[in-house]
Amino acid sequence: MKVLVATTTTQGDRDDDFSHTVDGELVFDAGQCDRVAQDDSWDCECSLSFAGVASGELTTTAVVVDLPMDIKQFMRAFRDGLARTNICRECAAVYAHRARICALQWPIGTIIERDRDVIQERLPVG
Repeated sequence: MKVLVATTTTQGDRDDDFSHTVDGELVFDAGQCDRVAQDDSWDCECSLSFAGVASGELTTTAVVVDLPMDIKQFMRAFRDGLARTNICRECAAVYAHRARICALQWPIGTIIERDRDVIQERLPVG
């Protein structure tokens, strides 16, 4: 099944890169945080990152991979992971659905990045 996972590949290509996730963990776009929503400044790490399902941490890079799991296992991973990290267990289905739709947009092996509301393929710097 095509999914998004955290990757350290291309980390450091951008000045604002960071990765606090576990390499290979499922990730999703959690959207903007409350602070960004309130003052529209977009100067928070949340505006550049994906959140890790298992760790609850953030990363600026994700890669599309094909994992040997079915949709029930995928949904359970989101539900259990978000419950453990206290992100939003009730949001698990929405986040999982968005992550799955996002992963389907690119071929396996594509590294993606997020800039505010735009998720795009990460192109080489230079």
